[in-house]
Amino acid sequence: MFGTQKPKRASAVTRSRSNTNRLGQPGGFLFTNKTMDLLQEITKSPGLDVVRIINLDSQGRVLLVQEIDDVNWKLPGGKMDKDESVLNAAIREIKEELGYDLDPTEIKSVVKALIPDSPNYRYMMLTQMDASKFRPTDEVAQTGSFALDDLPETKFSGHITSAVKFVS
Repeated sequence: MFGTQKPKRASAVTRSRSNTNRLGQPGGFLFTNKTMDLLQEITKSPGLDVVRIINLDSQGRVLLVQEIDDVNWKLPGGKMDKDESVLNAAIREIKEELGYDLDPTEIKSVVKALIPDSPNYRYMMLTQMDASKFRPTDEVAQTGSFALDDLPETKFSGHITSAVKFVS
């Protein structure tokens, strides 16, 4: 990973996930109708609805980014654009932040949650991306993978922990 931080040791909700591959066999991912519906939803509140990507490595560590203009570590993702689908927003945000071409088959589950005290939604996706293919971008200073019990200093630690537990 670029600018990599050395890993340290160690409301209204709609869920959709599958433990089968395209042939219906265990171990892969099959876009269920519910999942496809969530991924194809178009934002009703551009700039207010958000997508967040939860990428866990083989050791269960979560991928975080530290943007160039913000010292806080956070989950990759961001605000959805006008008339943008959830899937397209995720693909765009990952490309902007990690220089990575997200393949929809790398999405393992999707959760839609109402943002507290707001009419807006947060779409959280559990993914399995190949971190060796991440490339530097203009938006992100560094990336790192961290155990939930050993997150870096960030005001978003509660959000990160709850999001990971929510989707996995």
